[in-house]
Amino acid sequence: MSLLTYPFDVAMLRKKQKSIRRTLLGQDRMFLKKRIAILGGSTTNQFRDFLELFLLDAGIVPVFYESAYAQYYEEAVFPNEALAEFKPDIIFVFTTIVNLKEQPSAFETKERAEERIGREYTRFQNIWKGLDRYHVAVIQNNFEMPAHLTLGSSDAVLWGGWRHTIESLNARLAEYAAEHDNMYVHDVHHLASFLGLDAWFDLFQYSAYKLAVRYETMPFVALHAANLIKAMLGRTRKCLVLDLDNTLWGGVIGDDGVDGIQIGKETPEAEAYTAFQKYVLALKERGVLLAVCSKNEESAAKAGFSHPDTILHLDDFVAFQANWESKDQNVRRIANILNIGLDSLVFIDDNPMERAIVREHVPEVAVPEVTGGDVASYIRAIERNGYFETVSISEDDRKRSETYHANQKRVEMQASAGSYEEFLESLDMRAKVAP
Repeated sequence: MSLLTYPFDVAMLRKKQKSIRRTLLGQDRMFLKKRIAILGGSTTNQFRDFLELFLLDAGIVPVFYESAYAQYYEEAVFPNEALAEFKPDIIFVFTTIVNLKEQPSAFETKERAEERIGREYTRFQNIWKGLDRYHVAVIQNNFEMPAHLTLGSSDAVLWGGWRHTIESLNARLAEYAAEHDNMYVHDVHHLASFLGLDAWFDLFQYSAYKLAVRYETMPFVALHAANLIKAMLGRTRKCLVLDLDNTLWGGVIGDDGVDGIQIGKETPEAEAYTAFQKYVLALKERGVLLAVCSKNEESAAKAGFSHPDTILHLDDFVAFQANWESKDQNVRRIANILNIGLDSLVFIDDNPMERAIVREHVPEVAVPEVTGGDVASYIRAIERNGYFETVSISEDDRKRSETYHANQKRVEMQASAGSYEEFLESLDMRAKVAP
């Protein structure tokens, strides 16, 4: 639903929260049911409600358990009959900086600071070890920076600064997660930086309602958390489908020619498109499939990738549809070529009409709203919606694009072979027999 796609209207989302939930539950689709326990260090019911919407939108029906207020430590560390009976699939430890027990002191030595940080880390280790009894995935918030720093810029230098505390705790948390397969980090540190600390925390809301995150900001936190859960459950998208003119480069290749398109470093506009191509290439290198869907003559469209400053090249794409047919048809064709579901695709196009057509005729495809010509909005739309969120990177991910190219080549060879036997012989396969 568009109301659940970033950038979304928070006020409208809050207003229509119940009707959105009814609509999502009424959809004729196969839902995956998951039991999620939230152990909160602050009020979490708003987080729960928004998280439910984003998970339902992804085809996941969550059933929730919530700890008593601020009883996250006790419910995790000590035997918990209610949580055991709930039989969670995922346990979410929703804590923030307000749950750190010891405040840093400006006059602390390095040794004292490390001791204090060590005590905080040990307390959270006890939580994670206590949750081992349930043998399920555990998600832990890392820590955001405080809204105010009494030490100013010196906070980044002194051992007793908050920055040293937060960075040390987050580094240890990340190390623990890297060493334990069932542990996942919800990176609220980055999220709070993106949203801004003024938008993250409101002293009055915390004092009155014990909200550690502003109510107006909670939908962003819930979307971020839902993206992580979807990645854990293998519900992320697989393929980025891209328009070309004014999307991957500035200008219109058919009118401006290869030399006239904006890519490289000659102008600010060219630099912006170069940055976007670098971002897209980084996605491809970690396993995201790339495809082209452009209204263009194929020869002209492909010529754009011969520009001397292009970052992306033709062999970076596993499907290339450049013609004058409607883009919804070409998007469907790309899914068929790659043999993946339409719900695996994300479509980026600077033209609002083309986006509307694909949304209407292929609703399974994710089509975020972007601002034509504002290349940064393309990156934000992909990042903030978490379409390609990942919890691990494997060698198979790195080689995914190569694998699809090889599969397509085999299909082409089979189609052109005179017989099945001739096709098998053309593969030049070798068998190695060993004891």
